Amino acid sequence: MSKEQLKHNALTINLVLRATHEAGRPGAGLVELLPLLRDSAASGLPAPADADTLALVAKMLSATNLAADGFGPEDGVATKALLRRVEARVAADAARKAAELQRHAEDDVALAEMEKLAEVEKQAEVEKQAA
Repeated sequence: MSKEQLKHNALTINLVLRATHEAGRPGAGLVELLPLLRDSAASGLPAPADADTLALVAKMLSATNLAADGFGPEDGVATKALLRRVEARVAADAARKAAELQRHAEDDVALAEMEKLAEVEKQAEVEKQAA
């Protein structure tokens, strides 16, 4: 929760990260992210982060001016470690979505086969009645 008692989510976090990175102050965004990651890990709740967050953080961690915003090397190590949970969740979500898409594709194939069979049966009935 923010000072204003608003829930953090990946969208708002990504906006802050993107803004600070574009302003040339990636360390400032990472300084804001780290406590959120620590809190979510301590509470066992999912971090307010997603695949976009992972990409932004990877880009930001490669910056050379992080210390200017109070983000030291130990913070980088902690951030990477805490983001492993996010990486695992993102990978699990992607696998779940892929499996769902596969099931839908299989359902579509089965439906098409059933429609084709119904059409063949209908045609056979028409031919039988014509004879």
